[in-house]
Amino acid sequence: MSGERGNGANPFEVYRNTIVSLPWLRGPKAERLLFGELLRGAGEDTRPYFDLLILDEAHHIAPSAPKQRYAVDSQQTKTMRELAKHFTHRLFLSATPHNGYPESFTALLEILDPARFARGVAPSQEAQDEVVIRRLKSTITGSDGKPEFPERKVRDLRLEYAEGEIDVHRWFSEFTQARRSRRVKSRRGRAAADLVTLLLKKRLLSSPQAFANTYETYAGALPAAPAVASDEVPEFYDEVWDEEATLDDDELYDFEDEHLRRSASHQERLDPTERELLSRINDWARKHLSAPDTKATRLLDCLGEVCKAGDDWTNERVVVFTEYRDTLHWLQDLLDSRGFGRDRVALLHGGMDIDEREQIRLAFQADPADHPVRVLLATDAAGEGIDLQNHCHRLVNYDIPFNPNKLEQRAGRIDRYGQRHSPEVYNFVPAPTAGDSAFLGEIEFLARVAAKVSQMQTDLGSVNPVLAEGLQRRLAGGTTVGDVETLAQQATARGKKAGEVKAAANVSEQVERLGEQYENSVDELHLHPERIRRVVDTALDLAHQMPLKPRLTAYGNPATEFDVPVMTGEWVRATKNLVAPFTPEGQEPHQRPVTFDPLVAQGRDDVVSAHLSHPLVDMSSRLLRAAADSDRVDLHRVTAVVGPDDLEDMFVAAYAKYTVTGGGSTQLHQEIMAVGGWLDACTGRFRRENLTRTGLILEAALDKGTEE
Repeated sequence: MSGERGNGANPFEVYRNTIVSLPWLRGPKAERLLFGELLRGAGEDTRPYFDLLILDEAHHIAPSAPKQRYAVDSQQTKTMRELAKHFTHRLFLSATPHNGYPESFTALLEILDPARFARGVAPSQEAQDEVVIRRLKSTITGSDGKPEFPERKVRDLRLEYAEGEIDVHRWFSEFTQARRSRRVKSRRGRAAADLVTLLLKKRLLSSPQAFANTYETYAGALPAAPAVASDEVPEFYDEVWDEEATLDDDELYDFEDEHLRRSASHQERLDPTERELLSRINDWARKHLSAPDTKATRLLDCLGEVCKAGDDWTNERVVVFTEYRDTLHWLQDLLDSRGFGRDRVALLHGGMDIDEREQIRLAFQADPADHPVRVLLATDAAGEGIDLQNHCHRLVNYDIPFNPNKLEQRAGRIDRYGQRHSPEVYNFVPAPTAGDSAFLGEIEFLARVAAKVSQMQTDLGSVNPVLAEGLQRRLAGGTTVGDVETLAQQATARGKKAGEVKAAANVSEQVERLGEQYENSVDELHLHPERIRRVVDTALDLAHQMPLKPRLTAYGNPATEFDVPVMTGEWVRATKNLVAPFTPEGQEPHQRPVTFDPLVAQGRDDVVSAHLSHPLVDMSSRLLRAAADSDRVDLHRVTAVVGPDDLEDMFVAAYAKYTVTGGGSTQLHQEIMAVGGWLDACTGRFRRENLTRTGLILEAALDKGTEE
């Protein structure tokens, strides 16, 4: 293994628990550290280097939906298949494990457990049930029988379009129909025309700013000469939407612009009428670069109603999602002009570094009394893995992505564990009086798809291809696409046929049983708060560090919270992350106390839970384990304790470590055993006690006894 530290360090060598991203695994550093030096050092016959691989958003490593008989591995698929070999246990997490294609699903299962599953071979239901568990939020209940997750609600934001905007909708409908009615002769030309129509419409549906920027790119790419007719359709036309679903806002804009330019050279040239229609729409868009259109005005009014009461700010917060960063900045400027100063609005997008994004998240999660931010404008870069539910239960889809998975990922930012209110998801819908153009019908179609996705209880991975394909055909001008209910039924039927992952039954019973197992493990291993604290107290004493200082709180006596002193040497690492991650304006950064009781830390940000993997507890337990095997550590090997109970005589006990090893001195099992008995003070005779009674006596003495 590498001996490097700092930026060149191998994280798997330095830390017991390591979190890395899939993009990092695709990079050259991972190639050198993992698939070069590290894995070459592990021969075929040696055991894995690691214990547990936890892969979140596991659907990203499954081969994409196949356009031919076999799904083709992506680089991420190949990387994870190689890495997974070196872990004893694997846990894959995903809300959408099945994309509707058995080829992709079985490839994912094979990486999870190659001994049980084979790629391309339909798994038996029994084998799948043993390793795949899917639970729905609606089935998770607490000890009181009530749902742990409040029911999600979908709201409409009605749009009463102005006359000029209705004209824009009509113009784009005419443009779409004109492109369709010309029936371009070549297959490549038709594919290019449909893609251009879709991309222009996506940007117009997002914001005037997004459309104006896109029109400029498109107009500059239009060819002077007619395109060469061809029935050969480049492969990228079939893969655009699958690939787009994996991109953040920065990559998405460049990706779409590149395909817009390529398609402009493949399609048949625009006729004068089509050019005139697009030019009119662009003129309208440019007039609204500094003024809100109908949708923006409705959003501004909604945010004002929720976040402001006259001149006073409420404690309510709202997160607004859009696909495009230029729409994000356009909305920020509009909010600023409406009195939402820059301290009231925060942005979260893919162009920020990790630290900056984390500070924004912490500010939005902080108590509204501690931070003035009320509105978070976010792209889908914030759509995965970010908690926003502490003080926010309202989310607005400013535009609707073509991929339903993105919609569910967005909703998951506020509809997650710890949410105390019913999450509300808002979509824009034309009012009945808004007109009857095809464009308006498509806006309503998008809103209904979004609402249906929010309400469906099925596996969205298998639903996605059907809904996405229907969206694309409808927005490209297709007139044979069924309504949303019909598409949803087709998607559900397809998922069942493809063998989607079924939701587990009796979830409450499973949770209750797991809870009992956990409590039994805590009791059996004596992982009670006072025991863990004594381990830390003893280790700090052995390491010549200052002791923990009990903090007087309203949570009871004895103390449940402790201030950690200034550490020296390697023990400085034990205080990592104790400083409050977010400091209200005007206050100095401060170090939070620790607690060894998880119930004390539950729902609080002002105290840190010192769990078994926390550096303070981890370093303490390591030191005591080393001390037990070394006479160089100042640890008493013999201790006299006055127990809390009246014992019939002096009780003597000894601890021993029992270890079983296999070939090559591989440790197979390790156990700490205690034996003891009664020592007659008069005769000096020893009478052995059984192991159960010995354990009970020692537990009482160590928990409540006093050292002599």
